[in-house]
Amino acid sequence: MSNFQMSLRLYTGSIVLLIFVIAGVLYRLVCRTQRRLNLAEPPPVSPHGIGLSSAAANASPRDAGLSQSAIDALPTFAFEGGSTETQCAVCLNVVTEGEMMRLLPYCKHAFHVACIDAWLRSHSLCPLCRAEAKPPSPARSAEKMEV
Repeated sequence: MSNFQMSLRLYTGSIVLLIFVIAGVLYRLVCRTQRRLNLAEPPPVSPHGIGLSSAAANASPRDAGLSQSAIDALPTFAFEGGSTETQCAVCLNVVTEGEMMRLLPYCKHAFHVACIDAWLRSHSLCPLCRAEAKPPSPARSAEKMEV
C-alpha cells in the first residue's frame, strides 16, 4: 500500500469520525434544550391544591388556551345539590351546594370556576371530552335559540 493510499484512508476515517462526533453533540444539545423547555415552567396548580401537571404535559401548540375575556364569556352558575355526588373532573373534589361552576357550551360539562379557568388558560378544549370550549358566537347562539 502506498503512502498516498494510507493517508487517504486516515483522512477518510477522520472525516467519518468527525461527522459522528458532531452528530452526537447536536443530538445531545437538542435533547437538553427540549428538557429545559419542559422544565422551564412549574406545572399549574388548581386552587384546591391538586397539580395539573398531566394537563400541562398534554398541551400541544395547536391547543392554545383561551383569552380571559373568552373564559369570562362562558356561563357560570351556583351548584344545587342533587341526589348523586358530583365531582369536579379537574381537581377531583366533591362539588358542594352553592359552589360556583362554569358550564362549557357545547358538551355541557361543568367544573369549579377556578379549576376550569386555570385549565382554559392553556387549553381550548374540554378536559373530559375534548369538545371545543370557546363560547359560541352570537350568531350561532341565536341559531340554537330559534330551533
